[in-house]
Order: sequence, then structure tokens, then C-alpha cells
Amino acid sequence: MDVRRLTESDGPLLDGLFARCTEFFQLVQGCAPAGGDGPSALEERPHDCAPELKHTFGLFQGDRLEGAIDMLLGFPEPTIWYIGLLIPAPSARGQGLGAEVVTALGRWAAAQGAEALRIAVVAHNTRGLAFWRRRGFEDLYTVENHEMGNLSNTVFVMGLGVAP
Repeated sequence: MDVRRLTESDGPLLDGLFARCTEFFQLVQGCAPAGGDGPSALEERPHDCAPELKHTFGLFQGDRLEGAIDMLLGFPEPTIWYIGLLIPAPSARGQGLGAEVVTALGRWAAAQGAEALRIAVVAHNTRGLAFWRRRGFEDLYTVENHEMGNLSNTVFVMGLGVAP
């Protein structure tokens, strides 16, 4: 699996990945992804997050996008890296790819001076919660009524300390 940073020209590839992951979007947003969500995802970030902190990487098998990870480096604090999304294609799940990516990301983040990773996980995404907890992430706090697509979700913000 090759990893490379996604750029604006990769928006259609991300759209294709999202289309293959419809069940995830149904679960967390209550609707299927729309055409154009891929390019939008490359730009979306909190209003108080500088554009240069946003990074989206693609996981490629040959020229096929098999997964993506979206991150904010140094947000909300300089030593925290926030994972906005880790989404493997259905064909890439259950093979250890997600665990590999999280391990590599933790090492890379620590080498760059990060002290922690964070992620927000929708409470009813039980498979996602189990995945992150197996990686050592712990609940930090809960956000109620977080609007995502057509749903108002309870979200667990989780964290993992990383060390060089």
C-alpha cells in the first residue's frame, strides 16, 4: 500500500471512495455521500483552524484509492494531531490496514513533536469505537447533539498519548 498526500485534483478519487463506503455515511450522517463530497472533504476544517494544518492522505493499491486519512496537525493545540477521518474501502477492511495506519501515524506524529492523537467517534458507531479502543484510545469527553448530515449524534472525543 502506498501513501501520498491528496490534492484538489484527487477530489474525484475521494468521491469514488466515499461512494464505496455508503454504509459508513448512512451510519454517521443518516444519508449517502453526495457527488462532490470528496473535493469538499479536502477543504473542510474548523473555522478556527489554519488551512496549512489540514492534511488528507490517500492509501493506494496501485492507482486505486483504497482508503483515506484526514488530519489536522497541531489542532486544537500545537502538540495534538486530530484525526478527522480514517476510512478504508470495504475491500480493504479486516486486513490490519487501519491498525497499521494508526501505528505509523502515531510514530510519525511523535517524531514531529506531537504528544497526542485525538479522534471523535459517533457513539452508535460501535465497530469504530471498538477499533479505536483496541488501538489504546481512551474517552476524553462527550459531545451531545453534534449535527452531522441528517443526524444529531452523541460523539465521544478520544485520545491517545504518543511518544518518540
